[in-house]
Amino acid sequence: MIIHRISAQGFKIIGEKLTLELPDSGRIGIQGANESGKSTLLEAIGYALYGPKLGARVPREDVITWGKERARLELEFDSGSKRFLLTRELSSKGHKASLTPIVDGARDQRNAITSISEIESVVENETGMDSESFAKLIYIGQNDLDALRDFPKARREQLVDKIMGIDLLDGGIKGGKEAQSEMRDELEKLGIRLQGVWKNKALYEEKLSKRNLLAKKVEDSLPLLQELDSNFALSQSRLAAFEWLAKKNALEDLQKSKQSEFKEVNGKAQQVDGLREQLRKGEAALAKFASPVKQLAETEAGFEEVERKKEDKEGESARLREESTVLLSQKDPAESTSVDVLDKAKTTASRFFAVFLVAGVLTMASTFVYAQTAIASVVFFALSAAYYVRFHRIDARLASMSDLRAISKQLTGLRATLDDNERIRNQLEARTGFHSSAEVREAVKFLSKELKSTTGQDTLEGLSAVNADVRFKLTPLEKDDPAGRSRELTLELEGLDKEFKLHLEVKPHGADKLSYSAEDHDSERTICERLRTKASDIRAGITFDQRLLQVLDGDLVSLKPDFEAYPLLQKKSEDLSYKIGVQERAVHELSETAKSLRNQVIPHAKFFINKILPKMTNGRYSDFEIVENLTFTVNTAGEYKSREVFSGGTQDQFLVALRLD
Repeated sequence: MIIHRISAQGFKIIGEKLTLELPDSGRIGIQGANESGKSTLLEAIGYALYGPKLGARVPREDVITWGKERARLELEFDSGSKRFLLTRELSSKGHKASLTPIVDGARDQRNAITSISEIESVVENETGMDSESFAKLIYIGQNDLDALRDFPKARREQLVDKIMGIDLLDGGIKGGKEAQSEMRDELEKLGIRLQGVWKNKALYEEKLSKRNLLAKKVEDSLPLLQELDSNFALSQSRLAAFEWLAKKNALEDLQKSKQSEFKEVNGKAQQVDGLREQLRKGEAALAKFASPVKQLAETEAGFEEVERKKEDKEGESARLREESTVLLSQKDPAESTSVDVLDKAKTTASRFFAVFLVAGVLTMASTFVYAQTAIASVVFFALSAAYYVRFHRIDARLASMSDLRAISKQLTGLRATLDDNERIRNQLEARTGFHSSAEVREAVKFLSKELKSTTGQDTLEGLSAVNADVRFKLTPLEKDDPAGRSRELTLELEGLDKEFKLHLEVKPHGADKLSYSAEDHDSERTICERLRTKASDIRAGITFDQRLLQVLDGDLVSLKPDFEAYPLLQKKSEDLSYKIGVQERAVHELSETAKSLRNQVIPHAKFFINKILPKMTNGRYSDFEIVENLTFTVNTAGEYKSREVFSGGTQDQFLVALRLD
């Protein structure tokens, strides 16, 4: 890597912009007073390349010059055939960077990188070292040489080898050993894989043999299966013809059965219609004659009751009169007057007595006003006394005739009853238009004749019994619904007829040549099932074998790569064994070469450093020695002693001397 230009502004003690153009060849020395910024300039180069990582122990605020807001660094360098401009800017807000390729002297902004991580990766790749290697080997700050003392021998040897360029051989040795280790690991893995591949190769050959035998078995079974399929197809054809004939016969039988049932159901439906009509007429006649017959019966009963009472009362009255006549015949002629006559005379005497008595009282009262009325009052009192005497005499005669009197009361009650009975009779005649029970019976006879001519029954009771019998017969028939069943059967017969016609249209080939019998049908079904079972078993066996062939083919496909890879892997194993031997030889040669170079370079470096070290240190140090454990000793001011820690800028001078070699 060659640095062409460095520019710094606001970086540590470099406040104002400082730009240095560096030559492309030769050794470059930087001279200046203490604290003039020599180390800061070298730090700026490292900071520009690696950013804050290089100064991780220094706070960002200490990197930026006091009073400045940001620090800006630019570094233009090339690495081989590539040239770059690296720009970094740090502030309290963050860190920005860009890496721009320079092509033919112009900046290629299109391919510029602004990602911090990508810039870090490119810088490490181009410089061949990370920030730690740069800090330890390229730029060692003041007091940082102590780090070399603290390193173990292997690490110190590694750093010194880098300084002297021997690290390239070490890298080759390390890479060879790593490659050798990787090849040994690969050979070990390859050996393990070869074992599995060899097993798969043997399994492939075994399965291939089984596959060929199974394929031959399947090939031999196919003709037998074809023959069975042919015979099964012929048997199926005959069985289909038998099935067709069986269904045809079944349809014909079913049609006959349905037609017979249809006739029977139609007869029941007609019977239901006849019974319903008979019941309708019977109920209509019952409704027509029930009321007149009831009315006539009630009228006849009324007349019979009146006539019976009249007959009974008239008979009883005649009997009482006859008894009264016998009693009168037993009295004196003077007392032979009937009780009825006496009662009437007594009633008349009582009435006149009361009238004349009242008239006498009234005329007597009027004599106080009119004196001439006194005679009238005397007359009225005389008449009332005469009727009183008459009443007393009649009452005495009636008292002697108490038994006749009792008969007389009975006769009076009978006459009242007969009068009431006659009144009821007159009401019946007025309401019904009939005059006797005989007329009513004639009307009943006429109505009975009309009822019989209409219904065939003489009485309503007979008609009710007939209606009940008709209803008894009709109820179960209606429950069966012969009319509905007749409609269903009509539809079923139509459907059967269509089905039968359709069935005739699909008559299979050969059905006309067969004569149907249940035995032949069963026999053909048995033959067909036997052929089907046998063909199915063979087909299942072939299918199983074919699936097994597919499994074997799949296994062969998966095993074939190992079968084919075995010779190649065997060859690769042999090649790896050869390469490991070659690699061992190369590592040995590189180790010997590195050892030889180190034995040559260290004395030369000691000689060169001893020449320039006194001049660079103004005579403070001389007689530089590198001992076996890679520690350094120098002679200081007339005495020879080991210096493990160097002071101030002397470390920088020592490092430069070491690098110049």
